[in-house]
Amino acid sequence: MVSPKRNAIAVHTSLLFDPKRKAFVKDVTIKVSPVTGAITSLYTRSSYQPFASQPNDIDLRGKVVLPGFVDAHTHIFLHTNAPLPPNVSLLPIERTLRATNHARAALLAGYTTYRDLGSEAMGAYVIKVYADYRRKVMRWPADLPGSEGRVLFPPDRGERNPVVLLYTREEMEAIVDEARMAGLPVAAHAGEAATALMAVRAGVASVEHMFEDKEGVMGEVEEEMMKRGTIWVPTLAAAEVYFDEGKMGRCKERVKKAFDNGVTIAAGGDTGTFNHGLNSREMEIMVEAGIPVEDVLVAGTYHGWLACGKDACGFRFGWWDEGNRADIIALDTDPREDPKALRNVSFVMKDGRDSEDPFALFGLPFTTALSLPSISKINLAPNAFHDHNARSTAAKQNPPVTWDNASLLINGKREMILSGEFHPFRLPVPALWHDVLEKMKAAGLNTVSFYINWALLEGKRGDFRASGIFSLDEFFEAAKEVGFPAKVQVGVKFPDPGYMQYVEDQARKGGIVVPFISNDGWDAGNNIPGSGVGQVDIYGHELYPLDWDCNDVGWDKGTLRDALYSRHLSLSSATPFALSEGGMLDLWGSSGPARCAEKYNQEHSRVWYKNNYGAGVKIFNIFPAIDEDRRVDREKYSELKLQTNFLKVSAGYLTAIPEVKPTTGVYSPNQNITVTAVVGPEGGFYVTRKTAFRDKTPLNYTLTLPTSKGMIAIPKLGGTLTMPGRDTRIHVTDYPVDIHKVIYCTAEIFTWKKFDDKTIVFIYGGMGETHELLLERNPVSLLLTKVSPGVKTEQAGAYLYAQWTTGATRQMIRAGSLFIYMIDRASAYKLWVPDTPGQPPLIISGGYLIRTAKFTDTTLSIRGDFTNDTTLEIFGVPKTVTTILVNSKPPKTQQFDENGIWQAQIAYAVRLLEKALHTYKFQWKYLDTLPELSPSYSDAAWPDASILTTNNTFLQAQKTETSLFAGDYGFHAGGALLFRGRFTATGQEKVFNVVTQGGVAFASMAWLNEMFLGSWPGNATARVHSDSYALAGLKAGEEYVLTVLVDNMGYAQNNNVGGDDMKAPRGILEYWFGMGAGEQPKVRWKVTGNLKGEDYVDKVRGPLNEGGLFAERQGYHQPSPPATKFVDGDPINKGIGKPGVGFYTTEFKLEVAYDESNDTPMRIEFPAIDPVKSNNYRVSFWVNGYHLRYHSKLFRGETNTYLVADFGRYISHIGPQTSFPVPEGVFKYNGTNTLAMVIWATHTEGARVQPLNLQLDTTFSESSRRQVLPIAAPAWAERPGAY
Repeated sequence: MVSPKRNAIAVHTSLLFDPKRKAFVKDVTIKVSPVTGAITSLYTRSSYQPFASQPNDIDLRGKVVLPGFVDAHTHIFLHTNAPLPPNVSLLPIERTLRATNHARAALLAGYTTYRDLGSEAMGAYVIKVYADYRRKVMRWPADLPGSEGRVLFPPDRGERNPVVLLYTREEMEAIVDEARMAGLPVAAHAGEAATALMAVRAGVASVEHMFEDKEGVMGEVEEEMMKRGTIWVPTLAAAEVYFDEGKMGRCKERVKKAFDNGVTIAAGGDTGTFNHGLNSREMEIMVEAGIPVEDVLVAGTYHGWLACGKDACGFRFGWWDEGNRADIIALDTDPREDPKALRNVSFVMKDGRDSEDPFALFGLPFTTALSLPSISKINLAPNAFHDHNARSTAAKQNPPVTWDNASLLINGKREMILSGEFHPFRLPVPALWHDVLEKMKAAGLNTVSFYINWALLEGKRGDFRASGIFSLDEFFEAAKEVGFPAKVQVGVKFPDPGYMQYVEDQARKGGIVVPFISNDGWDAGNNIPGSGVGQVDIYGHELYPLDWDCNDVGWDKGTLRDALYSRHLSLSSATPFALSEGGMLDLWGSSGPARCAEKYNQEHSRVWYKNNYGAGVKIFNIFPAIDEDRRVDREKYSELKLQTNFLKVSAGYLTAIPEVKPTTGVYSPNQNITVTAVVGPEGGFYVTRKTAFRDKTPLNYTLTLPTSKGMIAIPKLGGTLTMPGRDTRIHVTDYPVDIHKVIYCTAEIFTWKKFDDKTIVFIYGGMGETHELLLERNPVSLLLTKVSPGVKTEQAGAYLYAQWTTGATRQMIRAGSLFIYMIDRASAYKLWVPDTPGQPPLIISGGYLIRTAKFTDTTLSIRGDFTNDTTLEIFGVPKTVTTILVNSKPPKTQQFDENGIWQAQIAYAVRLLEKALHTYKFQWKYLDTLPELSPSYSDAAWPDASILTTNNTFLQAQKTETSLFAGDYGFHAGGALLFRGRFTATGQEKVFNVVTQGGVAFASMAWLNEMFLGSWPGNATARVHSDSYALAGLKAGEEYVLTVLVDNMGYAQNNNVGGDDMKAPRGILEYWFGMGAGEQPKVRWKVTGNLKGEDYVDKVRGPLNEGGLFAERQGYHQPSPPATKFVDGDPINKGIGKPGVGFYTTEFKLEVAYDESNDTPMRIEFPAIDPVKSNNYRVSFWVNGYHLRYHSKLFRGETNTYLVADFGRYISHIGPQTSFPVPEGVFKYNGTNTLAMVIWATHTEGARVQPLNLQLDTTFSESSRRQVLPIAAPAWAERPGAY
């Protein structure tokens, strides 16, 4: 019977799924009223701790808690023996008893709401229309008992009992209209997609089944459903009952594709065609189809409420909110890990009542309805940011940044945001930030986005430091000088709306008046505008389109998303489409940066970036193709430059509207060509690619495009166009160029500029390709004054057709003051468009890098970098200019040509520099940095590991008598963690078992006194490891010391939305002795990491620069350590001959920089990764005291990667990194340097590092970057209290 609870019930959870956020959240308590059956409040507990015993408390910690499931298509009176033959009937009482059992089974399975759509001939409280059905009358019916016999002349052809349309479109509309007048929505049974299309257009609320698409209209159905907000209930579980494997597979594919394209899916299995109580099979099949678990859970909860009619059904359920029905269930296992978790329901609460007898919980609503949202097209009335409490009056009246659903408007002007990601904390040389930002701007980017690593700024709560290499002011100043607006990436407890709101409010109070743009982990819809507390002004999300396996250079594990735009409309249709981040990770043990660069190359940019443009992205943040050592010689950098410069001069793109999805057979008769039209009042942009986008084979094709001159078949002057493999072209129509109009152009536009006396256009194509354009001249009388040989032209009044074959030689069409230059892609790569304050940007061809151009009276000053003798061609130089200076010097020669192009020859001065400095020539000093193994070592100064209960809120249970989580004692920095445990032996200890956790690729080692017990060398996947070490000969009553060394790889990131992974502890999780007999000996532990933990010693280099090894605690990794503490050593030829950790240091002098104009990257080269070799080892190293553990991996990202390795760590058997660039400024290029390193030998044979070299890369003579001075690198000084 029901428990007599009348007071509020507190349901305590440790892991709860929130359908609105589409995320698992932790430590939520739900307050429930058993009187009203509603939720009264929800709150997140501040810490993980035992609860006081309360009579009404329900403790669901350790389980996975969800809102009760909703079956969106069921027949409560139907059972697996139905429909019954017509001569067999059941008494009403028998049918009622069956239905009661069905409801009981459903409740036990976690289903607290049924949306009944009719049972046999009984009817139900729902309007259901059969848009089609498999009629049996005179359609070759099966024999039935008591029938008059078989049809004598069955059809010769066709399928048995085919689907038959039952209503006309007008009849369907009439049904829907009548239902609406009664306040009821309509659910449409539709077996065929063509029938479903009619029903959707008639206005039904949901479509049920839709198993077949014989007429191939599924794409139209999806589009209409998204437009109208129609829900699809695919009833896959029923399909599984009747269909063979092939047809079932096709059903799954259709559902997955519809989901990918943005159709709202609700989970309903047509329950009754299979047993009630097995309802969760519908969701299991959705997961099998490839829909993410989180989305499936939303389909089975919140979307079920939508299908029931939202508020029209009289209740709110399926998500968490005050006032919602207290329908709560709990699973024993996590559905993200256990595919059968949905069947393991161990707790059910219905309307605030829980009981072991589900009969007591009845209260299932049987309702359905739906209200339909509308999606707008383009709203040109701009928005300002949401009105938070504090902002200036001027900002309120004249906000500098507004927006509509097309783009941002900055000071009233529409702007495409092309943002580059830069993490200054990964490059700890402020003088080089300016260099990187200039290279980003030279690539055509107009905004910089940057992250802040708060752990580097506030190593201890309340102790904020942002000076020196951590100075934010210097970064902002550099961005301002380069001309970049800065977009800050702020990490929050995502997607906690309250915390998000707190961050926003603090920013507004601080005077921030620009809009907030989110960086959702994927297009999950968290914090979208209009969602209430924590909402942002403009919704943006990450897009990582390819799998992170860099060996997948064939892109087999990636796909192009066809429905990016429609998904954007469904989430935030009133704001511009924003992609806040995208890239990949080069993980520990991966194939390495070179392989990743091969996968994420220029072809990747052409296919995936342009797919984003086809989806109408207007705020686009990417990782620029700048190498870790700041080189910009990758082809991907040049490809990025082509795209950004095109978008910057294509104002029409900002108000153009994409088609909902790409098409084939519409704009090109070739079905192997896919086109997405993005069309607006100022031109059309036809994003064209091969349908098989992975294929590298070239393909010929033609186009038929709508223009202001009508539909035009292209090319008009004969021949075909060519689409190379793995490429995408943006063909423009009605594209304005000053006062002229390009009716169409098959070559891609790089840029165009209007100068005082001419307009210049650069267009490009692949070598040997045929291209064609149609120009509408203004005025009509504009004469064609010059055409390059080989260019075919045809004139018709104001219209000029031109066709050419792209070659290595630049071709030209001149009509009056209009110059159109046709070049190949390699030539386009050489073009630069530097801003020139007060003048139109110049177009410059040549040079490794052109940074800036500036006019002063009659002088043009250009800053750039060069790697060889170069002839610069400068387009658009005003006639008033008489002198050109390149890097403050006149070029070797300079002259104008007949077309007004200024040519300047730059001489390259070759620098002869030694390419490698062999470290075996260095004078190395050695120190055993594990003195803790000595019997005479005293750890009296170490902190006691005496905290009884961990402070860590990450739900990883403490299994030791006192906490052995390093963070509890203030040790957070990556690197060595040392634990020393004393115990008095009983003599029965046979095995020491220990479970350590240090993050991916960590290692651990253990000793008993001085005896090496063994090690875990680490691998590319394990974050935690359990080891068993044999013990022998321990004497009863004697004291022994255990030493456990853990290589902490640093805390994790929260990769999962709503996750708390960053708090996963580091250290010893558990230990115990394998005993022959008797009780476990008591162990008294000491622990250390970096000296003084959160009160770290080295304020210059920051809180994460050193770990807990003896040499680090003493500061010996810094320059000029005391020579008397060391002996001669050789890490290269000799190394260490036993398991342990050796510390080496050396000094050497560099004389690299002849003058400040040189830019010579330098790197430290380690041996190749050998995953097979048994004597594995790892190295941590410091340059002039800088470990830079969290500073490097400057850029790898999309071009590039976030390498999860760090600047100063090499692991011989895991990798991938073997080459470690060290920036100038950390290295003193003209002075004495200190290189220090520790070798961790995890094998009994010991280890040595061979070879080990310092490598110099290409020198960029005549570099115009700023002078780089060494950063502060304090030398060693004795540390008070060091142990």
